[in-house]
Amino acid sequence: MGPPFNSLIHRDDHTGETTFWAPGEHEAPEEPVFVPKPDGADEGGGYLLALIGRRDQNRHDLVVLDALDIAAGPSPP
Repeated sequence: MGPPFNSLIHRDDHTGETTFWAPGEHEAPEEPVFVPKPDGADEGGGYLLALIGRRDQNRHDLVVLDALDIAAGPSPP
């Protein structure tokens, strides 16, 4: 079975590995934006910024994820 519908997914086309991060049950990510690291890191090195809709709280929060390790979840504020 694949990742939940409300997850952000990273697929490595070189290895075929797929990793994902899913917010809580009543939460859904909006379309993420990729921001590359300023030091010219490896391909894909950077951050994913995404708004997370929290339906049960009637609000959105911004999360920041390491684009190469999204399974680790959001970085602390």
